[in-house]
Amino acid sequence: MNRKWRRFFPVLFWMLLCVCIPMKASAANFSLSASDVDGTQRIFRIAMNQSEIPNVYQTLFAVWGDQGGQNDLKWYRADEMMDGSYLCDVPVSNHGETGSYTVHAYVESTDGYLYMMGDTGFQVAEMQQPSYEAYARNVTAANYSASGGSFQVWVQGVQAASGVSQVQIPVWCSADQSDIQWYIADLMSDGSFMAEVSAANHGYHTGRYQVHAYVLENNGTLTFVGSTTQDVSSGFSVSNGNLTVAERGGGSSYQIDLYGASIPGLSGVQFAVWAEQGGQDDLVWYQATPYTDGSFSCTVPISNHGQAGNYNVHAYAVLSNGSVQMLRAATFYVENNLSANVQVANINENTGTFDIFISNVSAPGGVQTVQVPVWHAADQSDIRWYTAQLQSNGTYAVTANVANHNYNSGNYNIHVYVTANGGAMSCVCGTTANIRVSSQPQIQVARIAIPNVRFRCLPRG
Repeated sequence: MNRKWRRFFPVLFWMLLCVCIPMKASAANFSLSASDVDGTQRIFRIAMNQSEIPNVYQTLFAVWGDQGGQNDLKWYRADEMMDGSYLCDVPVSNHGETGSYTVHAYVESTDGYLYMMGDTGFQVAEMQQPSYEAYARNVTAANYSASGGSFQVWVQGVQAASGVSQVQIPVWCSADQSDIQWYIADLMSDGSFMAEVSAANHGYHTGRYQVHAYVLENNGTLTFVGSTTQDVSSGFSVSNGNLTVAERGGGSSYQIDLYGASIPGLSGVQFAVWAEQGGQDDLVWYQATPYTDGSFSCTVPISNHGQAGNYNVHAYAVLSNGSVQMLRAATFYVENNLSANVQVANINENTGTFDIFISNVSAPGGVQTVQVPVWHAADQSDIRWYTAQLQSNGTYAVTANVANHNYNSGNYNIHVYVTANGGAMSCVCGTTANIRVSSQPQIQVARIAIPNVRFRCLPRG
């Protein structure tokens, strides 16, 4: 027999024994009451205060209607409130009787003993329906976390004539409601509704939070059903941290780090990065990696953006409720340190070719490609892009051909573009060359004789 059942059987025995033979503990400071929650005699709230039993494992209320004896006996486990009292709501529908009801209160200590603390009762005259279409028997704030700046809102006993579509919870702290946030409560397994409220959604304001509850019925009607408050202190720790950017890989990438961020409900960090040139057309979101020291980091390859100049970084906190909050902003500069020299040699007027040599090529992080656009026409209509090849001596070379430029003679414009491994591309140098074409290829017409073949021309029309 497992431990759970070994503990349950003696407790069950004491429960049955105490219902039949009350063993009331002497309580110097004790109160027990039952009250109608909303005046409809549908829900009765049992409240108990006691100081006799110091080490309480659980508090139980045995409730039954006097009509028919204990045939409707039900046990309810009470919830301990922050002030030390114990509360439990008893739906009359669980018993289905009118008339007088009996309530016995029990406390089970941590050492396994069950004490009957006292008894009370309440009267149900008749089963009444509420005069309004939607209502909730209870709206409470619970499970407040001072360090996290969060609490839960519970809405219990929700009913609506046309059915419940949603339970909406507007919450605010500012007197002008400028920080109001509407929460959609989740339906719990016991039929109640619960919403998680975070001070992060309200500017981390401290003070008294106002909580209202609305029921949205299936017919579209939105009805106010109750309210409560929750005091939020300044006990939670809030820091947006520090954001740094450092060059890595010779300028081909940059490392972004966020240190010292302390945000209640923080589940992750994202960095938004883009180059100023062109607006946010190169915007990329990076998921940061968390580390044991509480920092977050990611590496940004410049090849994802492909340009030099000023860059912007925004750091965002991703909260456990799915919302995001901007923490810090920073900038960094990608140097355009690309350079090279170019010269033209080996001009061959007969073949119309000439060689282009690029030397002293320099790029942070290494060279990815060297491209050479060449053109003669003023409107660049004959432009041709050549890709230079790396030579054994470290230079780059490519051969251009006037055939690719309509066999034009005269000055040719030659530019050199270097693309670094990081993705940045820039025109680094240029030159001109006077290319003379001695002759252009001639189109020769050959006469072909086909023996014994005669052609006849037919008149048109």
